[in-house]
Amino acid sequence: MRQVPQIPHYYRQIITLFILIVVDELGFWILLPVLAPLINETSSALLGGQVSPAMQHLILGIIMGLSPFCAILSAPLLGFMSDQIGRKKVLLICLTGTFIGFVCYAFSFWWLSLPLLLLARIIIGVTTASQAIVQAVMADLSQGKQKAINISIVACAMTLPLVIGPLIGGLLSDNAIVPWFNRSTPFIFAAILSLLNLLMLAFCFYETKMPHPIFEIKLKKYLPTLFGFMKQPEVRHLLLIFLFMELGWSLYFQSMPLLLVQKFNFNSSQVGFFSSYIGIWMSLGLIFLTRIFLRFFSLMRIVLVNLSLTLVALLGGFIAAQQAVLWLIVSPIAIGIGLTYTALITRLSDKVSKDTQGLLMGFTDAILYFAFACTGLLAGLLTAVSATLPLLMASIFILISYLASVRIKHATYK
Repeated sequence: MRQVPQIPHYYRQIITLFILIVVDELGFWILLPVLAPLINETSSALLGGQVSPAMQHLILGIIMGLSPFCAILSAPLLGFMSDQIGRKKVLLICLTGTFIGFVCYAFSFWWLSLPLLLLARIIIGVTTASQAIVQAVMADLSQGKQKAINISIVACAMTLPLVIGPLIGGLLSDNAIVPWFNRSTPFIFAAILSLLNLLMLAFCFYETKMPHPIFEIKLKKYLPTLFGFMKQPEVRHLLLIFLFMELGWSLYFQSMPLLLVQKFNFNSSQVGFFSSYIGIWMSLGLIFLTRIFLRFFSLMRIVLVNLSLTLVALLGGFIAAQQAVLWLIVSPIAIGIGLTYTALITRLSDKVSKDTQGLLMGFTDAILYFAFACTGLLAGLLTAVSATLPLLMASIFILISYLASVRIKHATYK
């Protein structure tokens, strides 16, 4: 039986979880504007010292892809554990890992230690499952259109680090702004935030799912339940759409800093501002357009409309890769991906039982991180060939997602 919090605690729950996701997701987005300019530093110790430009791109791709790769393995398991022992315990584990990861980030840049930076990426990746568990909390608390609205709140919290993360990373690492700023400063700031949020979670969050007694946890059910999702035709089809949507989005987002640095000589602050601009448009779309789309369109119609807008914008950026065009296409891409994500996650949540919400959300997180792991490496390799090539590849991924969505629109599932 589920334990649902009393109404006076509802908004406290939402606020606490919103802040938690923002802090947790900073582990991904704060790094990009700090790391990307190292490509232009031929003797950077963090990218292998005196090595060829191609090898530096490979090392950068490994750094970017390592954390999402670790999350592929851990997110479903942590989501499953939240179904068993409760959401709060697992969230506390996740945020503790985030704090430790930020500390390792800071020291890796301070000591110019590539192994420590890789360790930070591993820790952040292994303990990054808060997004999935918070989405499971929303499923505990709501249903129907309200579930979609609440999941859009989660998506907005995920998006806010796109705004403040690159901005924090770019500005707090720029010693032209303040002389004592360096590449460690953004991570020290983020570590302090994560520690404060850890205390807030401990005292302000109330469990939304009654945990089973510890002796009743049956890990042997983990893989059968996970593979059981794939036996459901519609769930399998929706996950395929979600995979290619995330491949297109993550390749676009992770390659843009490299494109801007290589083609237009952007510095850390400029890269940070551009990435934040992407996040602003996505947040605006989630805040103001979700309710409107839900009023007039079905979930799959929302997916189709927004994927088509994203595809046109990506192709436009590839064909006319001028700076003004790259700024112009941000709004349809960011809004389209944000609304598509909300619709797909809601539809998936409706297709499984309440007792497996954590595992499902962890599995979708694993798909998301798989996409970021693959495209982190792919972004480094493709931009070594051509700075605009990732935009074409992202377009292909979105096209596949769109075609799969058209098919599910006409499919009949029992």
